[in-house]
Amino acid sequence: MKSLKTLHLIHAFYTNDESICNLLSGCPRLEELVVERSYEHSVKFFTIKVPSLQRLRIYDDNDEDKFVGYVIDTPSLKYLEIGYLGCPQFSLNAPGLVVAYIGRVSNVISESLVSVRCLVLNVSTSMTIYPPTGCIFYQLVYLQIYMHESGWYDLLTWMLKHSPKLQVLKLVGLDKLKRRRRTRKKLDGVLKASNTCHLVFNVMAEEMNIGQLDENLILKILSLVPIKTAVSTSVLSKEWQSRWKSVPKLKFNSEDYQSEHQTFSETVYKSLLSYEPEVLDSFHLSFGSDKADAVDVVHWIKTAFALHLRTLVLEFLIYPYEVDEFIFTSSLCTCDTLVTLKLGSLILVDIPAPGSMKSLKTLHLIHAFYTNDESICNLLSGCPRLEELVVERSCEHSVKFFTIKVPSLQRLRIYDDNDEDEFVGYVIDTPSLKYLEIGYLGCPQFSLNAPGLVAAYIGRVSNVISESLVSVRRLVLNVSTSMIYTHDPGWYDLLTWMLEHSPKLQVLKLVGKYRINPDYHVLGWEWNKPKSVPECLLSHLETFVWRRYDWKGEKEEEVATYLLKNARGLKNATFSTGPIEPGQLDKLKQRRRTRKKLDGVLKASNTCHLVFNVMAEEMNIGQLDENLILKILSLVPIKTVVSTSVLSKEWQSRWKSVPKLKFNSEDYQSEHQTFSETVYKSLLSYEPEVLDSFHLSFGSDKADAVDVVHWIKTVFSLHLRTLVLEFLIHPYEVDEFIFTSSLCTCDTLVTLKLGSLILVDIPAPGSMKSLKTLHLIHAFYTNDESICNLLSGCPRLEELVVERSYEHSVKFFSIKVPSLQRLRIYDDNDEDEFVGYVIDSPSLKYLEIEYLGCPQFSLNAPGLVAAYIDRVSNVISESLVSVRRLVLNVSTSMTIYPPTGCIFYQLVYLQIYTHEPGWYDLLTWMLEHSPKLQVLKLVGKYRINPDYHVLGWEWNKPKSVPECLLSHLETFVW
Repeated sequence: MKSLKTLHLIHAFYTNDESICNLLSGCPRLEELVVERSYEHSVKFFTIKVPSLQRLRIYDDNDEDKFVGYVIDTPSLKYLEIGYLGCPQFSLNAPGLVVAYIGRVSNVISESLVSVRCLVLNVSTSMTIYPPTGCIFYQLVYLQIYMHESGWYDLLTWMLKHSPKLQVLKLVGLDKLKRRRRTRKKLDGVLKASNTCHLVFNVMAEEMNIGQLDENLILKILSLVPIKTAVSTSVLSKEWQSRWKSVPKLKFNSEDYQSEHQTFSETVYKSLLSYEPEVLDSFHLSFGSDKADAVDVVHWIKTAFALHLRTLVLEFLIYPYEVDEFIFTSSLCTCDTLVTLKLGSLILVDIPAPGSMKSLKTLHLIHAFYTNDESICNLLSGCPRLEELVVERSCEHSVKFFTIKVPSLQRLRIYDDNDEDEFVGYVIDTPSLKYLEIGYLGCPQFSLNAPGLVAAYIGRVSNVISESLVSVRRLVLNVSTSMIYTHDPGWYDLLTWMLEHSPKLQVLKLVGKYRINPDYHVLGWEWNKPKSVPECLLSHLETFVWRRYDWKGEKEEEVATYLLKNARGLKNATFSTGPIEPGQLDKLKQRRRTRKKLDGVLKASNTCHLVFNVMAEEMNIGQLDENLILKILSLVPIKTVVSTSVLSKEWQSRWKSVPKLKFNSEDYQSEHQTFSETVYKSLLSYEPEVLDSFHLSFGSDKADAVDVVHWIKTVFSLHLRTLVLEFLIHPYEVDEFIFTSSLCTCDTLVTLKLGSLILVDIPAPGSMKSLKTLHLIHAFYTNDESICNLLSGCPRLEELVVERSYEHSVKFFSIKVPSLQRLRIYDDNDEDEFVGYVIDSPSLKYLEIEYLGCPQFSLNAPGLVAAYIDRVSNVISESLVSVRRLVLNVSTSMTIYPPTGCIFYQLVYLQIYTHEPGWYDLLTWMLEHSPKLQVLKLVGKYRINPDYHVLGWEWNKPKSVPECLLSHLETFVW
């Protein structure tokens, strides 16, 4: 088989040793061999003599006495994996071996492994290491040891002593993944009764396999991590060995680099020399003179150029008191593939003659230095296709004129706070320039030739507004103190001048300070209005926006009024406000007055739409739909709701229509009126005929029981739909609030929730004809009759929630409600007086019982569809036989006593939590008594205790295969 490169022998048998030798000798080009063996007794020596073999994997758990071992002679072998080896002898000749994985083998560590660079060892319990004398791992740089058994300690000690150049040591704890694989293999190999069964082993979110991603995406991910991390992935597997060498972006930072084995320079050299693709997308180098010599840096850059580099980023890291510098010379301006160049952090540009960067389109010069004016000109003249230039300068004194003469340039950004006397200014000749941004400019001169300029941002510059800007369609001006942002007084005259000299202006936007100083005023200032109405106002201006308008400023009001009176074609005028902090109602009143004035201005345009807009930090709730406003107000405390009445006339009574009122005595603090007075006033002021919800949380220290009863009856008169009562009891207090029959008389009430130790005392049935939902959360009851009388007065009740603890006045909790559909009980009451529950609810569809400590439970629910039973031992009875869905969560002490002859004929879905030992017998019983079961789901513990085992336990399997398994079960999930 002359072309055979891959051979897998998985549990094959062999007539004798010669058969193996003859098979392999006929494969002169074999590169990969996999051998898995067990229970095979015809072979004495398994000989693998294949000169071309590069990858070998063996898993052999054969313990037959006849088998002696392996004889391996593979001079080209690079990768060896031995998962298991039970034979007494192992001979290996592999002088070129690079990577080895040795699992549960005691006699493999020998001279044959000394050449490896990466070694993974997985010791077994009985594994004893007998390394040969004088065996030194001179090439080993990566060692990984699995710490499953005690033998790993001695192995670690020996390996550390005999691996002088080890760089990476990794210790791995208990490997759940391998055990998971073995179990999966067993289950996958089970002879299944169903030929159509689709067996799925689902991997949860925490086990993401990056190797399954698209190759391009993997490379992109690797390009985002430090190069050291990217290189370390080479030990993951064969396919990862060289993957890092194809990463399109290389980034090195000498500050982040720490290693005892090689210098930063050595790391960069090795990475560049190992790079495989013909094109390097990006090379980012941040370096200091302490870790990188200038000669090396130049060599690295030229090496990257040879890889057809597209992006180069250089940063020179200088430290306090250092005067070193890196010089970017003409020899580095010779890459015709470079598209982007970014020089920063005090790099000195010294280019005595023009370079050649024919493809360069983007150039960033961030705080670079220059030997003279010519270096700048020579750098730029060598970039005939340059489209974007960014210049940031400060504290640089070798340049007199910064000349930018680039015919192709389209985008230019300058930030220059250099105030050296030597620097005169900028000379810019860019006929193709479309966008100009100047963040700061402190120089005395600025010359610009950009006839095609479309947009410009001029910030804190006094001498840029000239003929050079007359072509722009969009202009943003941020004036300095000595010279449109309305930060400083000079903006007024600038506005006048711009209005007079922009005849076709369509959009005018003024932007105020982000935070306005209330004490800021310009004394003795007068606005010089235009002598005549500018042409733009008469015919072209359509949109006027003033962001962060100062509502207190008289001059701002004067400017705004002038524009509104004279802009004949104005369609939209928007004034947006800055934020008003809580408690600053004086600002709010001032804002209203100014708004009223502007709204009353006689506008030149009949079609002008005047908008007083609130910025993002101050959403204008008043513009929302009325119903939505009321819904929002119903979500905040009543005190806040009432406070909105001062906002405006339309808000004065809006709070009185809020559909939900919520009062909490613990949150209430006021020097002017008591909590009771606040509740009374709010209820008496309420205007609508229907109150959707009344939520009252109160304590006896701030609310008298008589008042509470009166409040409840008051809201009943408002056709209340939802009532929530919570009695707030404090330590050492014994007060209580009694919910009496007089409070069970509201025919409009749909939902009632009683909680927090309210005492239910109802000697006679009440009348709550519309009540559909009742929650009794840790309420108390005077006796059994109070419960019966409460429920009997609710003929339409559909949902009941009962939570009880430490309550000793009830013997039987009777729930006799024909209309009830949903019932949830949580009861950890272990008082001796309490016997149990008596439930008679023929319409019940859903039952949830999370805990039940009582001895008796009687249930009549013939229409029950779904049930959740948690930590309850006495509920599985004839009452559950109608359910279609059943969830069971057994407790440690739970013993199941199912009734004789109880069959779940309707059950199609069963879920059992396997937290405690009792679940085994429960599963058996349920399988035997659920003939039509279609879905079975078992749920284990969220966190498994590795020391948890049930001693002496035997599962009592069904005596015969249950009917559900023979004919109905379709889905099984664990």
